[in-house]
Amino acid sequence: MPIKISPGVRMLNVGPSLKSGPMTMYALGTNLPKGQPGILGVVVTPELNIAHEIARLPDGSTRDILNSEGTLTPLARAVREDPFNIFQANRKAGGAGHSGILWPFANRVNGAIVSSAGNEMVKVQWQGREVLIPANWPPPHSREPSRLIHGFGYRMSNTNIKGEWDGGLNGYLEGKAVVPDDQWFSSLEVTHRISLRNGVLQREVSVRNTGKAPAPFACGEHPDIVVPKGQRREEVLLGIPASLLIKIQEDGSMLPDFSGNPLVPVEQSHLAHLFKARNEEGLFPLGDTFIDTCFTGLTTGEDADGWATVRVLFPALKWGVSIETRPIAHPGMVNALQIYAPNTGTALVAVEFQGNVPDPFNSLWDNFDLLKQGSRFITGSGLHIFPPNKRIIRTWAVTHRIVTRP
Repeated sequence: MPIKISPGVRMLNVGPSLKSGPMTMYALGTNLPKGQPGILGVVVTPELNIAHEIARLPDGSTRDILNSEGTLTPLARAVREDPFNIFQANRKAGGAGHSGILWPFANRVNGAIVSSAGNEMVKVQWQGREVLIPANWPPPHSREPSRLIHGFGYRMSNTNIKGEWDGGLNGYLEGKAVVPDDQWFSSLEVTHRISLRNGVLQREVSVRNTGKAPAPFACGEHPDIVVPKGQRREEVLLGIPASLLIKIQEDGSMLPDFSGNPLVPVEQSHLAHLFKARNEEGLFPLGDTFIDTCFTGLTTGEDADGWATVRVLFPALKWGVSIETRPIAHPGMVNALQIYAPNTGTALVAVEFQGNVPDPFNSLWDNFDLLKQGSRFITGSGLHIFPPNKRIIRTWAVTHRIVTRP
């Protein structure tokens, strides 16, 4: 049974048996007109990761589109016992997914592994400076080499979390996280808001550099859309709004292959069979294909407002999820799209709009200028450079919708 969220904003004290003690989670619920599909409510952690996203479906039923079987306490326990790896922690909870927030970078970072105070750290270098960040991948007991993935925003608790519900269709939760300059290239203030407006979820992240040195920044999201019971994974329809994908090395590192041009047209790639099978709506069935690929060259089709839209549709159930962003309205803030769809274990599709491509600190990306802007404040990989002591704010935004499939 899905978790029920009453309208309003409230705190949930969960996990008295956690090793680290109880924790507070936050719930936001809204009303929708009877019969209207949409996102009804969310439950979030202090880091403003979305643990549960409750939707009303076209048939009037409700379900958690992120977490099929998990409950609050097991998820809270798993996250607290493995704080550096919320992605694996969520699987331990018995559910299938969550929606983490990724900053000050997304995707994989290449860097030397060093030991500091008995911990494995990744040395990240940029403009002659370096920072050490705890390695957070792979999962425990894996034979993969240690590396850094998806930043550390997902494990930084927010302060002054507040929320408001207007008594009807709209509400929000908002918090701020402060990154000290000993953890990044400069101190940052990151504001994160999760809003519900008439059944549509929107996530916005704004950042400003409060330190004395320049700092790179990009943002991303990691929503795991669970394939529900009654829908065969092979028949899930997927629409990817991208013209290019990034060829990766064959060593399992998931890092770009710069031995040639890493940017490959999708219809000439290892996923060509999927894109060539697109129907008139631009959708293709997943089949038994495994996908863990970063796409770029995002396209907005005929949408005059500049929305780039990923659709994950469940035709047997006549509904689906649409995840959208506006690269035109937010120039350079969304540069890439990682799609992860495993073909073993729990069936899910992770739809990760991201500001940067993999290996974002590699200067070789400057040879390709993915953004075609030539800006000295945006690197070739999509990282934005924030000057020191400036109140410049860049906003990254993405929305989730429930869609009906006839």
